[in-house]
Amino acid sequence: MIISIFGANGFIGSHIRKNLNKSIKVNKISLRDIDFTIPKKNILKILSHKIIKSDYVINCCASLKPVNARDLFINSEIPHLIQKSIANLKKKPHLIHMSTLNVFLKQRTDDYSLSKKKAEKKLLTRNTTILRLPFIINKNKNSGNLKILNKYLENNFIPIYPMINPGHIYSPIKINQLCFFINKILKSKKKKSYYNLIGRSRLSLWDMFEEIAQKKNKKIVMIKTNFLNRISNFNQTNKFIRNNDFLSQLFSIDHTKFNKIILTKL
Repeated sequence: MIISIFGANGFIGSHIRKNLNKSIKVNKISLRDIDFTIPKKNILKILSHKIIKSDYVINCCASLKPVNARDLFINSEIPHLIQKSIANLKKKPHLIHMSTLNVFLKQRTDDYSLSKKKAEKKLLTRNTTILRLPFIINKNKNSGNLKILNKYLENNFIPIYPMINPGHIYSPIKINQLCFFINKILKSKKKKSYYNLIGRSRLSLWDMFEEIAQKKNKKIVMIKTNFLNRISNFNQTNKFIRNNDFLSQLFSIDHTKFNKIILTKL
């Protein structure tokens, strides 16, 4: 079996690659050498050539903090182009696309979430599985979505570390759980068009920050921000706030509540 992974050197892609069965041949694909200003038909030819022998294509490539047109193109256009390049092949590999549960949250109006929503609207369900991911953590909590908290606590310029409470509320999953689930999909003969993945615990940003701080023996202080939710519309309309990791957390959003959405708990 041959699996092509877009974004194979990123956090999620690298873990998937390392946790695949040793009998699987992995084709690591980087988008850095592709000029996205060329005609789309030329981009399709390049992508088709990269995945031509694949049995599966896993798209982990995304910009969590898009700052320019290229980043937004990768998030919103590349998934559809990968799917179209697959359609041009005689041997059509199954596409597994990594998306986010943010697509269901009206409060998430940051550029990353909006670009991922746009990508899903263009994707067809045929021969494709969309994995909508929650907050992802590593078992040692030193990488993934918690990396920014670790960096903050590793700075020694202050004796006490202030942190907002509660911040966004999540049901995170561990990266090894995601890898195990992907291996199950690869072995399954019947694959769903989408899986909305969620963890079994309910944790706020403060909860996770406090746990890391205790392990690092750091003194922390709580800054309550619930009152700010009264002006949540300001958060949604202010581009600077909604795209800033810290400032966007001032306005607490519950990532664990979804209406009429089928969830798969890991």
